[in-house]
Amino acid sequence: RGGAPAHFDRFLGTMQGAEAIEAILRAKPDTPSLVIGMLENKITTQPLKEAIELTGQVAQAIESKDFARAISLRSAAFSKQLKSYKEIANFNPDSKMKLPEHLRLRIAILHAGAPAGGMNTATRSAVRLCLNRGHTPLGVHNGFPGLMRGEITELDWLSVDGWTIAGGSKLGTNRDQPTPQLGAVAYQLQKHGIQALMVIGGFEAYTAVLELARNRSQYPAFNIPMALIPATVSNNVPGTEFSLGSDTATNVIVQATDMIKQSASSNRRRVFIIEVQGGNCGYLAVVAGLSGGSTTVYTPEEGVDLSRLQRDISHLRSRYIKELGRSEGRITLCNEKASQMYSTDMIAKIYEAESGGFFGARTS
Repeated sequence: RGGAPAHFDRFLGTMQGAEAIEAILRAKPDTPSLVIGMLENKITTQPLKEAIELTGQVAQAIESKDFARAISLRSAAFSKQLKSYKEIANFNPDSKMKLPEHLRLRIAILHAGAPAGGMNTATRSAVRLCLNRGHTPLGVHNGFPGLMRGEITELDWLSVDGWTIAGGSKLGTNRDQPTPQLGAVAYQLQKHGIQALMVIGGFEAYTAVLELARNRSQYPAFNIPMALIPATVSNNVPGTEFSLGSDTATNVIVQATDMIKQSASSNRRRVFIIEVQGGNCGYLAVVAGLSGGSTTVYTPEEGVDLSRLQRDISHLRSRYIKELGRSEGRITLCNEKASQMYSTDMIAKIYEAESGGFFGARTS
């Protein structure tokens, strides 16, 4: 129960706290007491009485040993998580979930693009589910170049043991595309009898799978089921609200900003401008700013100009004047591509020059 909260608890607390105030301001004298929750990744409000009654029903179902009903009364996400856990936690060679021989597939798993936290975890889950269903999982090493060279091995239960906590890509990944040698890709798919392809990666994975699909008429080997799991720290790809790696990256940023902010607070009058990744998407800067208590965030979506910098510096000066002698350190997060003109170093110099002597600015 001790220790500093991780990113998601801070983010959830921020969103729920804001929604609670909004709910209070919307309320009328006859409005029932509300509970602020999260269902299906959305902040929700529901009458407190109804929530308590539902909890009571869960307890009654457990007491009467009606566990199926108890699970159904909980969120849909819990039921899916429990089912997934049962399928991948234990190897069951005699599983009733195994498909008949003629329906079993040889499924290749490939990583593409830059490494992202969770790639290995997704691979482990896929491999173990395949085995319990009777399929044959194949690991493609070193992305599409590895596929072209035939660097393919069969994966078993123990080969992915420990992959849950492993960072990077255990299979190996890169940004190379299959386009230069589509014929070689088709040849290896046929040679190894691959009947389905699962790709984990960022935008490079999107374009690669799309290229294979576009060339199905020319290469019959591409006429197989293909599935893609988004994995990029920037969280800037279509089709998902969260991509693998984005939460890990946010936690790293939050942990770093905590330590930098502590250093800034010791000095009392210091602002750190911290540059973060994210490419042309400001997701990491925004959510890490929410969780880490950033005074300001600069993103590509909004950009940076002199009037914006002037407003932010004016705000900082007013705060330090009011808090004279008891000021805390502050941080500003700047996406790496927030501006082509105003770099992190230049922003820090402008902060310093216009601070009026009330605070200093450093970069990190």
